[in-house]
Amino acid sequence: MNVEKIYDLIVSKLTEWMEDIVSMFPNLVLASIVLIIGFFIARWIGRKTRGILKRITKIDIISNLFGSVVYAVFLGIVFLTVLRILNLDKALGTALAGAGIVGLALAFAFQDIVANFVSGVVLSIRMPMRIGHLIQVNGIKGTVLKINLRDTVIRTFHGQDVIIPNKIVFDSPILLPIL
Repeated sequence: MNVEKIYDLIVSKLTEWMEDIVSMFPNLVLASIVLIIGFFIARWIGRKTRGILKRITKIDIISNLFGSVVYAVFLGIVFLTVLRILNLDKALGTALAGAGIVGLALAFAFQDIVANFVSGVVLSIRMPMRIGHLIQVNGIKGTVLKINLRDTVIRTFHGQDVIIPNKIVFDSPILLPIL
C-alpha cells in the first residue's frame, strides 16, 4: 500500500465523519438544550419534593433521601431523552445490561453498607428513639447524639462517643428508660 492510498483513505474517512457531524448538528443542539433545561427542571423538582416532605414528615433524613431519589429519576429521564434524540438508544441497551451486571457485583460487595443504609431509613421512619434519648443498644448505654442513615452515635456515661452501625441498632432490642 503506498502513501497516496493511505492519504486518500484517511481523507475519505475524515470527510465521512465531518458529513455525519454536520448532518447530526441539529440533533446535537436540541440534545444540548434538552439536557440543560432538563437538569434545571430535575433539580427544581427534587428541591420541591424535599420541601414538601419536610413539611409533611419533619424528618430531614427522609425528605433529603426521597428528594435525591426523585432528582435522580428525573435526571435519568432527561438522559434517556437526550440519548433518544441522538439516536443512541441501542447503545443505551448495551450500557444498561453492563450496568446491571456491575450493579449486581457491587450489591454483593457492599451488602453491609446497603443493610446499614436500609436499616437507617427504617429507623428514621419508625423512630423508636430520638436525639437526646437515654438508651441501651447491644450492651452500650448512653445518650443518642446523632441518627444518620448508616450509623447511630451514642455518648456513653464515660463521655465516649460510640458509633453503632444501624443494622446492629435495627436488629438489637433497644432499651428505653421508663418515664
